[in-house]
Amino acid sequence: MKTRFIVIAVVLALILFGTPAVLTLAAGGYLSPEKTVYAVGAVQQTQYLDPYNNLILTGGALALSKNANLELEWDVSGEGISEDEVCGMILELKPDIVFESGTADYIRAPETAAALPDTKFLLFDGLSTADQVPDNVCLISYRSEESSFVAGYIAGMETLADTVGILIGEQNSETDRFYYGFKAGVEYAAKERGVQIGFLSACTHSYTDTSLGEKLADEMYDSGADIIYAAAGLAGNGAITAAEKYGLMYNVIGADTDQSYLSLDSVLCSAVKHIDQDVCDLLTLFCSKDGDSKELPKEIVRGYAADSSGDFFSGNGVGIVCGHMLTGMPILEDIAVLEHAIGKGYILHLPYSEESYQKWCSTSPASMELLKKLYADDSSETGVES
Repeated sequence: MKTRFIVIAVVLALILFGTPAVLTLAAGGYLSPEKTVYAVGAVQQTQYLDPYNNLILTGGALALSKNANLELEWDVSGEGISEDEVCGMILELKPDIVFESGTADYIRAPETAAALPDTKFLLFDGLSTADQVPDNVCLISYRSEESSFVAGYIAGMETLADTVGILIGEQNSETDRFYYGFKAGVEYAAKERGVQIGFLSACTHSYTDTSLGEKLADEMYDSGADIIYAAAGLAGNGAITAAEKYGLMYNVIGADTDQSYLSLDSVLCSAVKHIDQDVCDLLTLFCSKDGDSKELPKEIVRGYAADSSGDFFSGNGVGIVCGHMLTGMPILEDIAVLEHAIGKGYILHLPYSEESYQKWCSTSPASMELLKKLYADDSSETGVES
């Protein structure tokens, strides 16, 4: 017997003048042992897609490539869709799954989810807490401080000016993870090198103002920084533009997605969230025969460490993607060592807030020398070449 199966992904972005822009991905079809066919429609109200918010659609495409019995038909159209219309669509379609990405709750999850108790809502990177949403909402967040720590270490080891900077888009609990994780990584590198590294910061208070992002990056470069961690959405692209103006000695570390395509000569690496792979894994799970037997918890936190969420996902939640400038460089081994150490718990309590940063400053994390030994030992035990 064929079972009705619908997926809607609601991706949130902000366009100029603060106007909300929504992209919805609706997939409907029938689940059967022989064939699953999905008719997919996308409604878009924006002149462009933020690469971060596009990760859900990328995950849908990944699901297509990995599931021979899954067919996705793309149809992008529609403008002027409002928050009420999005919620109305969800209430009318009564989908099995709703995806949302972004720190603003555009689909009004608590009330919408309460009205559809049989629908599973998967909210990525939201600011809601588990006690604020119904039981059919699963909150999926990312320990961005972990990949930001590695990014900070890279910046601290690669800087020639011994001054680095960070550009954030807003000041909230999510961007604190980027800020304090990166700062701790820079300081860890400074200790390894036995030098003082200057630390600059700026906030655009916008995820879309690329001109302001460029201006603030200009100011940090003029103040002595030669590497900037751009964790400011589209506004962070301004830092890449600034780095290109200043020349090859000035670089950017991207955030959330691999941003090397924006400038091969300016982007050292990117600290990414694997939301696309996570969406693909979840779609694959729910399309599988045993999808109904897998009950998602109310809250999942993704990072380097393998935890209970490993039952649903095929890889780490965060990571570092290196640009061509780091190809063949010694720093690549250090990156592998740090990622391994964080995942195994050899480095604990990375800071994600001002309070946790103060506690971190009173600790003495394991040295890179010790971490390399542990990495080599673990690799030999598993038969993996380090």
